[in-house]
Parts: sequence; structure tokens; C-alpha cells
Amino acid sequence: MQEVIAQVLSLLRGAWRYRWLAVAIAWVIAIGGWVAVQFIPDKYTSSTQVYVDTESLLRPLLSGLAVDRDVMSQVGMMQAVMLSRPNLEKVAQKADLMLDATTRQQQEAVIDSLAQRIQLGRPDGPAMRNTFQVSFDDNDPKVAHRVVRTLLDTFMEDSLG
Repeated sequence: MQEVIAQVLSLLRGAWRYRWLAVAIAWVIAIGGWVAVQFIPDKYTSSTQVYVDTESLLRPLLSGLAVDRDVMSQVGMMQAVMLSRPNLEKVAQKADLMLDATTRQQQEAVIDSLAQRIQLGRPDGPAMRNTFQVSFDDNDPKVAHRVVRTLLDTFMEDSLG
């Protein structure tokens, strides 16, 4: 036991002797970490949950078809409706994402990027049976919010029509 205490005291004396070097190294590592964190781009997510009466919405689309309407097929149908090309074009126009796109190729790139970054899913839980979650990630919080709001508004207008 005496040897262990002597060894611990020896280690503490050595650490005390090099304390300023340890403080300097800790500061260099901390400053390097702070600089690295500054270069990580900000990412904002806007999301909403939508209750959709899938029976009334999908009934006209599925009339005359013998289709099993399980949970995953409902998600697939909602994704097909919400992320259709005309809806994405409306969302891009209304959310002012097309302002910088001057050529048709740039507009297509904006729409493709929009389609890839919009996420549509279902929250967990039995009470969330007909609830869908729509989310969008962007570097600008206003753009993220505007895209989700516009997508929801466009979907509501189309479903009411």
C-alpha cells in the first residue's frame, strides 16, 4: 500500500512540475476546437405535422383498384401527391427559390434539390395513424420555414380543390 501511495505522489509531483505546459496545451486544443466549430455550417430544420383523412383523400385516387392500403402504401401515396413535380414547382416559385435560377437547368436543379431535402414520414404511436410529418433542412431558417409552410399551403389548396 505504501508503494502505491508513493507512486501516486510521484505522479502528482511530475504533473505539478509540468502544469504550465499542460495548461498551454489545453488552451491550444481548445482554441483549435473553437475555430473548427466556427467553420461548421449552420443547419436549420423546419417541420410540421399534418393530419390527413387518407380515406377521403385517397378514395378518388384508388377508386376501382383492389389495393391494400397499409401504412407504408399510405405514406407512399402521400409522398407521391405532395412531392409531385407540379407541387414542387409551385413550392419553389412561392418560396422564392427560383429567384437566382435563370436557366431551365438551374430551375431543374433547384426543384431536384428541393425534392431531395423534403422529408415526409410518420410519427410513432397508435394515435398518430393519419398524421404525417413534413420537414425540410436548410442553412437559412427563414427559407426552411417558408418551404414547409408553402408545401403545406399548396397541399391544402390542392386537397380542398
